[in-house]
Amino acid sequence: MSGRLAVGVTFVLWAIIPIVDKLALAGRPAPPAGVVARLLVAAVVLLPGLACSPALREGLAELGGREWLAFGVSGVISLLLAQYCYYVALRDRSVATLFPFLFGGAPVLTMGLAWAILGEPIGWRAGLGGGLIFLGSLLLFW
Repeated sequence: MSGRLAVGVTFVLWAIIPIVDKLALAGRPAPPAGVVARLLVAAVVLLPGLACSPALREGLAELGGREWLAFGVSGVISLLLAQYCYYVALRDRSVATLFPFLFGGAPVLTMGLAWAILGEPIGWRAGLGGGLIFLGSLLLFW
């Protein structure tokens, strides 16, 4: 899959995910149950791939301690903490306002963190565009 196609597929999938999540939360399950259900289904889908794919096992074996730690921290933040908070918010908020705020505002924060932590430059166009995106996200949310 090319990078451009991957971007397009990701874009569409990320647009579908909150709709499915909102439908799943319609019965008002506790957010921790939703997080665990999501992780268990993903594990059931991934484990056969791990068993059947030597390339995947080799890739995991090549990861060093730093990579395991970084992926582990990323997983705890994204798959547990952020997902739980997202489900709590999604139970009581409209998908049409919450999701654009999160996925419009978060990249702007990411830009600032990338500048502060990674030393990545932010040009004036990116800074202005990010500011406009964040303001638009705020308008949608409130």
